[in-house]
Amino acid sequence: MNNNKKITDIFFDLDHTLYDFDANAKATFDEAFRLFNVPEQANFMEIFSPINDRYWQQLTHNKVSREALRYGRLKESFDVLGVSVTDEIINGVSDFFMENLCKKGQVFPGTFEVLTYLQPKYNLHLITNGPEEIQQQKLEVSLLKPYFKTMTTSERAGVKKPYPQIFEFALKSANTQADQSVMIGDNPEADIEGALKAGLSAVYFNEKKKANPKKFTEIYHLEQIKNIL
Repeated sequence: MNNNKKITDIFFDLDHTLYDFDANAKATFDEAFRLFNVPEQANFMEIFSPINDRYWQQLTHNKVSREALRYGRLKESFDVLGVSVTDEIINGVSDFFMENLCKKGQVFPGTFEVLTYLQPKYNLHLITNGPEEIQQQKLEVSLLKPYFKTMTTSERAGVKKPYPQIFEFALKSANTQADQSVMIGDNPEADIEGALKAGLSAVYFNEKKKANPKKFTEIYHLEQIKNIL
């Protein structure tokens, strides 16, 4: 990460960066499957996660609606697993998931240690493509809210990451400049390329150790942020 100007503000992504979406999703789906009498699926998240990522990629570029995402990611997952369920059950599981995921508050290891380390030194913010109300609930339940001065959602900004307008909106809300700011997130396109194109520095949280052909500055554990900032 190269920046000759002093960093004053740090912007984090929420899901898959601080908030452990996969762990919280698994717990929520386990509850939903029991409620709707869906057979237990030990490897459900292994199937669901890449399908969910693909739908979110399409949503980012406005190729699917949120409604299509919520139905399609489950329908495809059940199809791959060979589980026969009705549309009524799919919609029921989806509604339960949307209502109850935000009641789960597991965060990634090192989250509170890193935020406690950074908070006295920097202004901390969030930029997320998730829905406003749900993301606010996640912040409350996970006990993350006190650490952040602002949260910019795509709903509030009217545009999703990676488009520069959401970063410009976030910078204005934070009353700071791009060359004094760094973005930390797990999505190479939405978080990292988006931030870099908007003039921010960026750190790729590559927790799953995926290929990094563009050689973004990366960390594998949140506490490695201390070595950079």
